[in-house]
Amino acid sequence: MLTIQRKHLILERLGRDGQVIAKQLSQEFGLSEDTIRRDLRELAQEGRLQHVHGGALPASPAVVDFAGRQTLSTEGKAQIGRTAASLIRDGQVVVEVILIGGRLFKHSIVSVDAVALDAIQRLRADVFFMGVTGVHPEAGLTTGDLEEAYIKRALSQRAAETYVLASSEKPGAASPFLIMPLTDATGLIVEPAIPDTALAPFPELGLLVVK
Repeated sequence: MLTIQRKHLILERLGRDGQVIAKQLSQEFGLSEDTIRRDLRELAQEGRLQHVHGGALPASPAVVDFAGRQTLSTEGKAQIGRTAASLIRDGQVVVEVILIGGRLFKHSIVSVDAVALDAIQRLRADVFFMGVTGVHPEAGLTTGDLEEAYIKRALSQRAAETYVLASSEKPGAASPFLIMPLTDATGLIVEPAIPDTALAPFPELGLLVVK
């Protein structure tokens, strides 16, 4: 079997099953696990999947720069925003803007580094609405940048509740850097178009799912 055929079959299995296991693929294809792991590494470098220990998970298409995100699931994100706004209760302040200092990570237009982390430790929030690029029952809440993962985790730790904003491309997908386990979040706010079958694992983990 040619490499290109093998990779096509791997991606086909990944799309069908939501994950692939290197050992199972090696048995199915009659090849060594080293060969399959090399295919998985190369596909991960191409951004086609997220390589994890023992296999692979779907890569999140949300790992794009700020300009790209502005054209991704725009209507779904507007619906999520309206749902998130409805969760804000009387007495909570949302019109005041406090800027967190630090180095600007231009890819996502967020502040990162030790300066930002120090500023976050001086804040306390009622609710943190957190953006991620991947929401996976096993891989957890993930994003495409290490420093951004630290910042999001710190913000969550300073908030009484954390709601994760998840447009249609994020459930079931994973990115390279763990923000925190799913069980550390209060709930998921998702767009109504996401099928219930795609969301079924999350309530089982004790996560509130809000459409």
